[in-house]
Amino acid sequence: MDRTQNQSYKPWQIGAFPKKRRDVELLKDSDDGLEIDLIFYDPNQTITVKFTYTEMYRVIDEGRRLKQLQHLPLPMEETVYIVSNSDIVEELVDESCGMLETRDVVHYFIVTDNDCIDVITKANFKPQLGKNARFSDIKCPVLDTHFPSLPALLLLQLYTGYAIANP
Repeated sequence: MDRTQNQSYKPWQIGAFPKKRRDVELLKDSDDGLEIDLIFYDPNQTITVKFTYTEMYRVIDEGRRLKQLQHLPLPMEETVYIVSNSDIVEELVDESCGMLETRDVVHYFIVTDNDCIDVITKANFKPQLGKNARFSDIKCPVLDTHFPSLPALLLLQLYTGYAIANP
């Protein structure tokens, strides 16, 4: 039995993400929540999806999610979907022994070229988006060049006067 066949997928934040190659650059779970930095290679930008409160999350290689991926709308142009009738939510509700109900949570499904990330949040905690400039996109008019390397980042620090943490 295909436990994913009754699931439906609705794109979340249509148009917020570039339609080109994408991957997970960073996944950070802390007291502040779950932050997922997604890198998009064509425009060379990073977009952060932040979940301030998660019930659970999991990361699985996209090659091990073939059953689920066949149910996504094609072409699969969006990056984040909301999953209805989620088998993962059903399992979580069952495991919680009445502490959670299906209506209390939302299943977000993030698809990249190499990974699939499931994030289950409380329904009243919406994810937040943030765009990050990449140092390689910063152009220095004095040198008329881009900064692709650590020495160039140090030059950028000298040029702008801003300290660059963890380049």
